[in-house]
Amino acid sequence: MAELKMKIEAADIDISKLLKMGIIVIPRFQRPYSWKIENIKDFWNDIINSDEGSYFIGSMVIYSMKQDIFGVVDGQQRLTTITILLCVIRDHLKKLGENELAQGVHNYIETRDRDNVKSFILKTETSFPYLQDRIQNFDEAELDTQPKEEEIRLQEAYDNLNRYVEKYLQQSASGLLGYEEKKTAKVWGLKELREIIFNLKVRSEE
Repeated sequence: MAELKMKIEAADIDISKLLKMGIIVIPRFQRPYSWKIENIKDFWNDIINSDEGSYFIGSMVIYSMKQDIFGVVDGQQRLTTITILLCVIRDHLKKLGENELAQGVHNYIETRDRDNVKSFILKTETSFPYLQDRIQNFDEAELDTQPKEEEIRLQEAYDNLNRYVEKYLQQSASGLLGYEEKKTAKVWGLKELREIIFNLKVRSEE
């Protein structure tokens, strides 16, 4: 428990800054991902109806484990859901052929350490390797991973958020006829949604 003395000070921080602090680890002793459809729906409605840049999603207890690596004691459900939503946005940008924009979002999902080795920013020990391979991965899944209870919850979260984003994009392109016009509107909608997520506020506490 010695590392708990190295906790970062309490402060309000944007999600974009939080995800650039370093590697964030959800240790095995933390409860697995358990959000249900109702939780996902409430989360989506809260952020989509908020004023951009002003929505506070609660406190997270994050402590320093070692240089540029942090552990999460509280807030893992929200942080995992945010990461999944960023994956959904990235995947929609890829489908639209916007690979540079997709990579820009992916940079908040996966980074490189000091040895230039790729590493996912959010590391969950209980759902490894399903979350990493099936959802966080920029490319197609590489492993034949059979989902267990937690993995099923993660996939349900991705699928439901994907449907919400699909509907959001349909509204963005509503009334437009040409393919390029629709594509431009959808890309704009995805960038708008990206900024809403990046500007979410969280309080990091000891």
